Amino acid sequence: MVWAMGFAFLASMAEAQTFSGIVQDDQGLALPGAFITARLTSGSVAGAVSSPDGSYVLDLRGWAGKDVTITCSYIGMQKEVRDVDAL
Repeated sequence: MVWAMGFAFLASMAEAQTFSGIVQDDQGLALPGAFITARLTSGSVAGAVSSPDGSYVLDLRGWAGKDVTITCSYIGMQKEVRDVDAL
């Protein structure tokens, strides 16, 4: 997936265990230090900070089949929020 409104947020789900991707600006440059969170409607939260190459991994064990809201924020840029149906 590419999410672009201020920056690109590339993500994938592998075996409903982790949610990973790369955070980039609209020029395709990595955004290290971006904060990514996943939240269930029940209130459970997982978070990660992007590495120097913009990559991140969220540990979502036990979240399979649930709807999740993913948020990505970075200083000086608009926060991105996306709903992911049934991981």
